[in-house]
Amino acid sequence: MRRRVCTFTAWRSVSWYWVADALAELGAHVHLAHPLGVKPFSYRRVKNDERDAADLADLLRMGRLPEAWIAPPATRELRELVRHQEKLVGLRSNLSVRSTPCWPGLGSRYR
Repeated sequence: MRRRVCTFTAWRSVSWYWVADALAELGAHVHLAHPLGVKPFSYRRVKNDERDAADLADLLRMGRLPEAWIAPPATRELRELVRHQEKLVGLRSNLSVRSTPCWPGLGSRYR
């Protein structure tokens, strides 16, 4: 019995990586379309998921799909930690700036 190879093509969205990881574990070839390469899709008159899927399949079939790099899970986890740290630092800075006017009589000790 011949095993069929499944190919999955998507473009970057908010939560693309868990689908890509699950399909890769099942043996599918995962391709991630680069957003700038598929930007002309937004200028079409007919815009729907069915048409987008057909166009992505055509580009992949012709070998002209602009692919983005799919980071390994360890790198994605590190990036998520850095993003979270950046948010916490921004929150700390925001709270520091907002609380400074609350202490007018204490001088510059708490700035």
